[in-house]
Amino acid sequence: MKSFFYLFLLMQITCCSSGFPSQPPPKEVVLTKKQTIIIVNNSGNVEISFKDDFRRSFKYKNISWVEELEVRPSRWMGILGVYSPGIRPFSKEAVVNRLVYIECVKDFSSETEALDWLMQEWNHKKMKLVWTKNGLVGGFCETPARRQLNVDLYLITVKGVSLKEFPILNSNLGLIVDMDKPISR
Repeated sequence: MKSFFYLFLLMQITCCSSGFPSQPPPKEVVLTKKQTIIIVNNSGNVEISFKDDFRRSFKYKNISWVEELEVRPSRWMGILGVYSPGIRPFSKEAVVNRLVYIECVKDFSSETEALDWLMQEWNHKKMKLVWTKNGLVGGFCETPARRQLNVDLYLITVKGVSLKEFPILNSNLGLIVDMDKPISR
């Protein structure tokens, strides 16, 4: 029995120290290594940085934290990517202390379908989505009754090609700054 325990312990140490995660890397995510973006809209700004495949760091209203993300193993409403369901509080002191986060590639069959989705009340009026010319779309809002910060980050594509123009989104109300690339709108 003792030798079984040592063998089990050795397997755990070897597996964990090899750097292999317990799950495969997520598919259809937006951020890449060393990338930081800042979403700015008329609600303020939120900063998101890639830490690794399963974690992102966030900064919002002078609070910084690292969020452990869940990987979508199969499509949910057409998307894969990563998310945080808002289970763990990121601050005990803050009024808003939970993060609900979605990061994924959202592919549509037509530009009309994509624009209709962007104009849904939640996306357009609540999240106040802003965009860049490379198809990156992001937004955020608070849900005070739930002490929740909602952040969505998408790469919008139509049949696998990034959608470059979003005439319906009022780009002068905000922007997305990609800290590793020139600012684009």
